Amino acid sequence: MGKMMSISGIQFKGKNFAFLYGDRIVFRLERGFYPASEGIHKFELFNPFRHKPPLKDWFVFDRSSINQWPLLADIALEKMSVK
Repeated sequence: MGKMMSISGIQFKGKNFAFLYGDRIVFRLERGFYPASEGIHKFELFNPFRHKPPLKDWFVFDRSSINQWPLLADIALEKMSVK
């Protein structure tokens, strides 16, 4: 467990790769990831800032894809472990 922007999340090697954001979940999946390849079409890039662009490596998924959250967690962890 760890914190990112004061939000509790899951870490690997000291870096967060997933956290809950209200009733949604955010995963660090990197820029080359395409959620549609996993059958997920409802997502957005994480943008916690008012005057800055979204974080391009971080994807937000709502509860409509809750059944894929474990798969997305595995993908995010795998991407973190190869760094």
